Amino acid sequence: MPYETKTTKQNPKKLDGKGGKLILRGTDIILFPGAKITVRGCGYKGGHGKGLTGDVGQGPGGGEVGWGDSAKGGKYGGVYGNERLDKLWLGSGGGAYNGSGHTIRPGGSGGGILDIECVRLWLKSDSKIIASGKNSANAGGGSGGSIYIKCFKLDLDGNSKIINVGGKGEGDPIQKERKMVDMEE
Repeated sequence: MPYETKTTKQNPKKLDGKGGKLILRGTDIILFPGAKITVRGCGYKGGHGKGLTGDVGQGPGGGEVGWGDSAKGGKYGGVYGNERLDKLWLGSGGGAYNGSGHTIRPGGSGGGILDIECVRLWLKSDSKIIASGKNSANAGGGSGGSIYIKCFKLDLDGNSKIINVGGKGEGDPIQKERKMVDMEE
């Protein structure tokens, strides 16, 4: 019988960076074929977060390793955190787009935090671990969150993947050039 667990999203009324975190501890953690552990889009909502540049709702989110995609006329969000991962960060939300008729189109949510410590982590064929930002059809994509894995042995079978990228945004100049997995996974 499959086991399912969910993490709470960042509370939009109290943007303290305390939501969207999933902690897994164990001896052996095994993902069976096709299984997923995901905190995709569980970080800051669009227009909020550490990587925000400009006023709330302008420009896409930045993140620890990279940026969320830009919206039309937006700038990439700033990079924050460090490669040692001594603190794990939620991904920033993408910036909104001010559409015609004063309509605001929200950016994608940032990725959450996934913290795994075990003796053995085994991803069987086609299983995935995901902390990516969400896409936005009309604004900036959210930045990826944080993935921290500490294990004695890591086994990746077949087409298994660990994915943490920024979401796609409308009007991103490099979106057409890069090849990435379907972010809806």
